[in-house]
Amino acid sequence: MTANESKPPATSAAGSANSDVPNSSSSCLNGDKLREKNERTENDARFFGASNPNQKLERMQPDRDLVLTTKSLVLRPLDVGDLELLWDDISDSEISRLMAWNAHREKSETCEFLKTEVQRRKRGQGITWAIMKGGSFCGIVSLIGILHGHRALIYDRAELAYWLSRRYHGQGIMTEACRRVLRFAFETLELHKVFVSHFADNEASAKLIKRLGFRYVGEQIEEFSKKGVWHNHKLYELLDREFIE
Repeated sequence: MTANESKPPATSAAGSANSDVPNSSSSCLNGDKLREKNERTENDARFFGASNPNQKLERMQPDRDLVLTTKSLVLRPLDVGDLELLWDDISDSEISRLMAWNAHREKSETCEFLKTEVQRRKRGQGITWAIMKGGSFCGIVSLIGILHGHRALIYDRAELAYWLSRRYHGQGIMTEACRRVLRFAFETLELHKVFVSHFADNEASAKLIKRLGFRYVGEQIEEFSKKGVWHNHKLYELLDREFIE
């Protein structure tokens, strides 16, 4: 799922973090070493656990190859030291309202989220960027669930996900950030398809996705429940040859 630009992130954008790590008041750099997880990520499970490592992404250096720029933005990979950078927004219940995760209540949740994102990047399964404008944090944008093949099938696809701080709604920031990430997906990672989705009642996210040029696929009825309410789910996709920056 994804997030939207004028509402709290429309849907998924990196998912919810677990809360089983020690509390940290300002940073995730101190404490336990990053745990190597044997279980599949949520996206691997979705694709039957068959994702091949993205060797091209694995070889890239986060502080050089993965920093993306636009006319007014800098997108740089999240790091375990970004706890305080994210905290005010990732703990905002309005941002998480129409997303797959709940607002973080403990900083330990955010620490675990950041560790998970770093490990996802190291495994070549996805990358999440912090969106920076003039030195200020605006939100995040991700390519997750990168899947190249399963048995005899070639996919070369990923999911776009994102969320934006309420302070920056209505400024075109997420449109600009997503277009840059889509160019990275198609030109640098050489993916064939990127897909995106949102809660059906998130109209702002639908408008953003259409601005990005995605093709509407369909609507899943009562696909999931959050806080006792069943939601419909809308799906979109974009092929490399359909992308127009």
